[in-house]
Amino acid sequence: MLGAHESRLKNLYFVYNVVLRAISKVSHYVDSYDLTTGKPAEDAQAASLVHQLTTLTNSCPMTFDESTLFNSSEKLVIKNEFKVHFRNISRIMDCVGCEKCRLVIPAKFKCQDILFILSFR
Repeated sequence: MLGAHESRLKNLYFVYNVVLRAISKVSHYVDSYDLTTGKPAEDAQAASLVHQLTTLTNSCPMTFDESTLFNSSEKLVIKNEFKVHFRNISRIMDCVGCEKCRLVIPAKFKCQDILFILSFR
Protein backbone atom coordinates (compact mmCIF):
# COMPACT_ATOMS: atom_id res chain seq x y z
CA MET A 1 0.00 0.00 0.00
CA LEU A 2 2.83 2.37 -0.78
CA GLY A 3 0.71 4.45 -3.15
CA ALA A 4 -1.78 5.23 -0.40
CA HIS A 5 0.95 6.99 1.59
CA GLU A 6 2.34 9.95 -0.34
CA SER A 7 5.14 10.62 2.17
CA ARG A 8 6.39 7.03 1.87
CA LEU A 9 6.38 7.32 -1.90
CA LYS A 10 8.35 10.58 -1.72
CA ASN A 11 10.85 8.99 0.68
CA LEU A 12 11.30 6.02 -1.63
CA TYR A 13 11.80 8.35 -4.60
CA PHE A 14 14.37 10.37 -2.63
CA VAL A 15 16.32 7.24 -1.61
CA TYR A 16 16.16 5.96 -5.21
CA ASN A 17 17.62 9.24 -6.47
CA VAL A 18 20.40 9.23 -3.86
CA VAL A 19 21.32 5.63 -4.77
CA LEU A 20 21.21 6.41 -8.48
CA ARG A 21 23.41 9.49 -8.06
CA ALA A 22 25.90 7.67 -5.80
CA ILE A 23 26.31 4.80 -8.29
CA SER A 24 26.67 7.29 -11.12
CA LYS A 25 29.39 9.21 -9.26
CA VAL A 26 31.49 6.10 -8.54
CA SER A 27 30.72 4.20 -11.75
CA HIS A 28 34.14 4.76 -13.30
CA TYR A 29 35.78 3.26 -10.17
CA VAL A 30 33.34 0.38 -9.90
CA ASP A 31 33.54 -0.46 -13.61
CA SER A 32 37.31 -0.84 -13.45
CA TYR A 33 37.39 -2.65 -10.09
CA ASP A 34 39.01 -6.09 -10.14
CA LEU A 35 36.29 -8.61 -9.28
CA THR A 36 38.51 -11.66 -9.60
CA THR A 37 37.57 -14.49 -7.24
CA GLY A 38 39.30 -17.35 -9.02
CA LYS A 39 36.09 -18.61 -10.62
CA PRO A 40 36.25 -17.38 -14.24
CA ALA A 41 32.58 -17.92 -15.07
CA GLU A 42 31.38 -16.09 -11.95
CA ASP A 43 33.98 -13.35 -12.44
CA ALA A 44 32.78 -12.73 -16.00
CA GLN A 45 29.14 -12.67 -14.91
CA ALA A 46 29.87 -10.28 -12.03
CA ALA A 47 31.87 -7.94 -14.31
CA SER A 48 29.06 -8.02 -16.88
CA LEU A 49 26.39 -7.22 -14.27
CA VAL A 50 28.42 -4.38 -12.77
CA HIS A 51 29.02 -2.95 -16.24
CA GLN A 52 25.30 -3.19 -17.05
CA LEU A 53 24.44 -1.45 -13.77
CA THR A 54 26.86 1.42 -14.34
CA THR A 55 25.83 1.80 -18.00
CA LEU A 56 22.13 1.92 -17.10
CA THR A 57 22.79 4.30 -14.21
CA ASN A 58 24.78 6.68 -16.40
CA SER A 59 22.09 6.60 -19.09
CA CYS A 60 19.46 7.89 -16.64
CA PRO A 61 18.81 11.62 -16.65
CA MET A 62 20.31 13.48 -13.71
CA THR A 63 17.46 13.82 -11.23
CA PHE A 64 19.12 16.44 -9.09
CA ASP A 65 22.37 18.32 -8.76
CA GLU A 66 23.55 17.79 -5.22
CA SER A 67 25.81 20.85 -5.38
CA THR A 68 22.70 23.04 -5.65
CA LEU A 69 20.38 20.91 -3.52
CA PHE A 70 20.97 23.14 -0.51
CA ASN A 71 22.16 26.70 -0.57
CA SER A 72 25.73 27.13 0.61
CA SER A 73 24.89 28.76 3.94
CA GLU A 74 22.77 25.76 5.04
CA LYS A 75 24.67 22.94 3.37
CA LEU A 76 26.84 21.85 6.31
CA VAL A 77 24.03 22.18 8.84
CA ILE A 78 21.65 20.06 6.75
CA LYS A 79 24.32 17.43 6.00
CA ASN A 80 25.02 17.13 9.72
CA GLU A 81 21.29 16.84 10.48
CA PHE A 82 21.01 13.97 7.99
CA LYS A 83 23.96 12.21 9.63
CA VAL A 84 22.44 12.64 13.08
CA HIS A 85 19.07 11.27 11.90
CA PHE A 86 20.69 8.21 10.28
CA ARG A 87 22.70 7.48 13.42
CA ASN A 88 19.68 8.08 15.67
CA ILE A 89 17.61 5.54 13.74
CA SER A 90 20.40 2.99 14.14
CA ARG A 91 20.51 3.64 17.89
CA ILE A 92 16.74 3.26 18.16
CA MET A 93 16.89 -0.05 16.31
CA ASP A 94 19.41 -1.35 18.86
CA CYS A 95 16.53 -1.31 21.37
CA VAL A 96 14.26 -3.49 19.21
CA GLY A 97 13.72 -7.01 20.56
CA CYS A 98 13.72 -8.82 17.20
CA GLU A 99 17.25 -10.02 16.41
CA LYS A 100 16.62 -9.97 12.65
CA CYS A 101 15.48 -6.34 12.77
CA ARG A 102 18.42 -5.40 14.99
CA LEU A 103 20.77 -6.77 12.34
CA VAL A 104 19.10 -5.87 9.05
CA ILE A 105 17.73 -2.38 9.63
CA PRO A 106 20.95 -0.76 10.92
CA ALA A 107 22.82 -2.36 7.99
CA LYS A 108 20.34 -0.83 5.56
CA PHE A 109 20.70 2.58 7.18
CA LYS A 110 24.47 2.31 7.13
CA CYS A 111 24.29 1.59 3.39
CA GLN A 112 22.04 4.62 2.92
CA ASP A 113 24.44 6.70 5.01
CA ILE A 114 27.33 5.67 2.73
CA LEU A 115 25.28 6.42 -0.38
CA PHE A 116 24.37 9.81 1.05
CA ILE A 117 28.04 10.60 1.72
CA LEU A 118 29.00 9.54 -1.81
CA SER A 119 26.24 11.63 -3.34
CA PHE A 120 27.16 14.82 -1.53
CA ARG A 121 30.94 14.76 -1.97
